[in-house]
Amino acid sequence: MSGRNRLPHPRTSPPSAGAHHPSTTPTPTSSTTWWEAHPLPTYTTPTTPTPSERPRGFPHPHSAAAMIEERMAAQHEDVQVLLVDNQHLAATHVALKQELAAAHHELRRASAAAGGLRVDRDAHLREVASTRFVTRDACFGAAEAYRKQHC
Repeated sequence: MSGRNRLPHPRTSPPSAGAHHPSTTPTPTSSTTWWEAHPLPTYTTPTTPTPSERPRGFPHPHSAAAMIEERMAAQHEDVQVLLVDNQHLAATHVALKQELAAAHHELRRASAAAGGLRVDRDAHLREVASTRFVTRDACFGAAEAYRKQHC
């Protein structure tokens, strides 16, 4: 316990390149320092872990700029899809307006034709009615003459 705060002796020379390998690790002797007897492991540049290696809940290690770029690219794609949809809707709107105008024109033409047919029908009915009245009057007149002669 008395040696808890004591630091080991400083290293007198830097460790060799493969110092952490067991075959190159020097055996502790009285002339070696603690640092030479226990070399630090060498580290390589960390690589981005694959999604299976990354713990759950940890974000992708992209920088904020890359995330913003990805979000902007996704929004750009969304805008392009919306523009295409808008063009299709505009073309459909124009086609529907043209169909509506054609239907109104056809309705006006049919209404005018129906009005002309109504006038023709009314004239024909008046003619038929006047013919029937004349015929009926003639029949009544003939019946009166027959009654006068035979009764």
